[in-house]
Amino acid sequence: MFVENHCIGHRKCKDSSVHNMCFFLYSRSANSSEMLDYLKKEENKIIAGQNVYLDLTYALNEAKKQQNECERNPHKGESAGLDSKSLAERIKNLKKAQITLYGIMKVYGKAVELALEVRDIGLARDYANKPMNRRI
Repeated sequence: MFVENHCIGHRKCKDSSVHNMCFFLYSRSANSSEMLDYLKKEENKIIAGQNVYLDLTYALNEAKKQQNECERNPHKGESAGLDSKSLAERIKNLKKAQITLYGIMKVYGKAVELALEVRDIGLARDYANKPMNRRI
């Protein structure tokens, strides 16, 4: 996608609105796996100690909004060229986006809960094994 490749990758844009627009476009794309790839890159940046300029709350709300819209209006997906199997995959990927965002936000309990809901045991295990941020 142009926004990620050119604005974020090539030009190294740190403006939150550009990163939010990138996620917005991915969340509405028929190819929702690109959205997951983008979020994994953002998660890896956090792990590497780099800054993430995406507004995580915005992205989480956008993913929830798109999921709800797909679930309430399945005929909209059909008019966009998605069959029922593709629509189900899109909903699952929107939930996986939420899982990744909860993980980035260190809300591991919610990430595990959603991962179990989509029956991704490996993903649930990964987030269940993340260290809790506890003060002693």
